[in-house]
Amino acid sequence: MLRGERVSAVVVPTPIGLRIEIPVERTWLSEGFSCSSVRKFSGDNPDVLDGAEIVACVKASHETSVIGGKGVGKVEGSWVRGTNGYAISEGAHRLILMALEEVGGNYTVIVEVPGGEELASKTMNPSVGVTGGISILGTTGVEWPVSDEEYTEHVKAEICQEIATFGKVVIAPGNVSYEWARRTYGHAVKVGDRVGDALEIARERNASSLTLVSLPGKLTKLAAGMLNTHSKYGDCRVDVLTRISVLLNIPLEKVAKVASSRSVAESLYHLDRDEVRSVMLEVCRRVLKVVKTVFPGKVKVVALNEAGTEVIAEVED
Repeated sequence: MLRGERVSAVVVPTPIGLRIEIPVERTWLSEGFSCSSVRKFSGDNPDVLDGAEIVACVKASHETSVIGGKGVGKVEGSWVRGTNGYAISEGAHRLILMALEEVGGNYTVIVEVPGGEELASKTMNPSVGVTGGISILGTTGVEWPVSDEEYTEHVKAEICQEIATFGKVVIAPGNVSYEWARRTYGHAVKVGDRVGDALEIARERNASSLTLVSLPGKLTKLAAGMLNTHSKYGDCRVDVLTRISVLLNIPLEKVAKVASSRSVAESLYHLDRDEVRSVMLEVCRRVLKVVKTVFPGKVKVVALNEAGTEVIAEVED
C-alpha cells in the first residue's frame, strides 16, 4: 500500500495471538501519504460506530508516531492517558505499533474517521471531555459481544465450568481486569456489563466464594448499586467519588476538582496516592455490600489502577 498498490485485505497481529484478516474498502495516495480505509464491525454489540469508515494514512518518517486526524477526538488535561492529546487509547496505539513492527522502519500514521464529529455526538465523548470526534479504543484487537443477552449464556457456561473445577469463581468486567485476574488466579470469567447476572449464576450454582476484579470505573458504578454497568442505565461515577471524598475529609479544594471532573480517571488524578487508595477502599467496601445482596458466599473485591498493573485497594468478608 505504501507504493499505492491496491489490496483487498490486510492481515494484522493482535495481543492475544490471533492474526486477523480485515477487508480493505479503498486505497489512495494523498500528499505523500498512502491511505486505506476499512469499515468498523461491532458484531452483536450496540455501537453507533458500527459500519463507520476508519481511515489510516501512512508515510515513512524519521520516527514512528500515531496521531489523530479529522473525526478523531482530542482530550485536554494532564490527567489524560492517550496519544499526544488525541483520543487514541494506549491499547489501540499498541495495536497499531504491533502492525508497524512487522513492516519494519519508522512511520507517521494519521487515523481519521469521516463524519466522526457527528458520530461522537451520539456517544458519551462530549460528557467525558473528548471533543471534535470519536475515540479510537482497543485492548485485544477483537470485538467481543459482552453486552448482548446471548453473552449471558456464554458467561453462565464459563461460570458453571469454573465452579465445577474449582468450587469458586473469579469474575472481571473487562479485558484489562480479566487478563490481570487470569494471570493472578490462574482462571477467571469475563462478564462484561452484566455483573448482576454473573452473581446470580454463581449463587444458583452454589459457588463457595467469588472474587470480583475491576478497574475503578466499573467498581464505582457497582458501588452505587448498578449491577448492569452499561452506560444506557446511567452514570453516577463522579457523584459517587465526590461523596466518598467528602466523607473521608479530603481537602475541599480537591473535592471541588473531583466534582467537576468528567471521568473517573480525571477525578482520581486530582488525589494523591494515599487519597486514591482511601477512596477506592471505600468504593470496594460499598461494592462488597452490593454483591452480598445477591451472592451470599464469601466475597473478595479487588480494585486495579487504570492501567491494570497494580492493586490499589481490596476488601473481603
